[in-house]
This record gives sequence, structure tokens and C-alpha cells, in this order.
Amino acid sequence: LTGVPSGRYTVTATLANYAFRPSSRAVLVEGAAWTGVDFEAIAQTFSISGVVRDYDGNRLQGVHVTAGGQGAVTTDAGLYTISGLVAGTYQVTAAKTGYYLEFAGDSDTVTVPPSSTGVDFVGYVSFATTFPAGVNLIGVPCYPASSDPLDVFDASQVSAVARWNPS
Repeated sequence: LTGVPSGRYTVTATLANYAFRPSSRAVLVEGAAWTGVDFEAIAQTFSISGVVRDYDGNRLQGVHVTAGGQGAVTTDAGLYTISGLVAGTYQVTAAKTGYYLEFAGDSDTVTVPPSSTGVDFVGYVSFATTFPAGVNLIGVPCYPASSDPLDVFDASQVSAVARWNPS
């Protein structure tokens, strides 16, 4: 800084979402300019947490949840916490082999600070396989909204259903 009158001052550094070491410094100014009053800036970190459940509300263990290059794996109670995130906006994703996972809220984008809780996901069992050429499979939802195949499938395709057992 320049143009500071001679005297004793306490200098404090501030910036949103940062802490400084030391928190302040005593400075004696003799003359109009001074240098060498340094601070170490330490970014504050925040977290994102939530729970992952299956369609029936059971908690899912072993789901990989990521945000901003950081990640966590859900506990046996379906809980996760991603820590060490600096202030910013993050897209949160979840993945587990054999499941299709979708965000349970309004948006999969979360802004910290403050730390965010309740960033939940719902998992649906996903089946995948390959078939020889010429063999086709019609996917049936795990929980069809109706027991009538005409409601579940396009009416023009019902004749192609080899077997229907909604129970």
C-alpha cells in the first residue's frame, strides 16, 4: 500500500470463504510506503450429504456419490458425506452397478456454502444383457402402474408379448 500516514496499525485480511493466518498483524509505518505484511489464505471447505434409497425406501449401501472431483461411498445405512469442497456450484452424481440412480430433489446442482444436507437419490434396479441377433426383449417396469398389459405397453405391441404375469 502507498500513501499511508506514519503510525502503528493493525492489518487484517478478509475475503469471503477464506480464513487467514495470522488473523491480523501489527505494523509500524514509517514513511509513505510499506511492504512485507503477508498472510496465508486458507480456503474454507464445505460438505454435501444425503441418503440413497431404493424404490421401496430401503437404504442402499455401496453407492458411489461424486461432486467436484470428490467422492464418497454410502454406508450400510445409505448415508454419504462429501467433504473438502470449496465454495462453488457442483453437479452431484450417484452410481452403482445394477442400479439406475436419479436425484430425488428438484435439481442435481448444489451450491455451497453453506454445507448442504438432504441431497438424496433414489435407485431403481437395472437389468442389462445382450441377446443374439434377431432376439428381442421388451423391458417390463419393475413396478408397473397397472396389471393390464394394454396400459403398460403400446396396444400395437401387445401381440408381441409372449407371456404376461403381473404378480
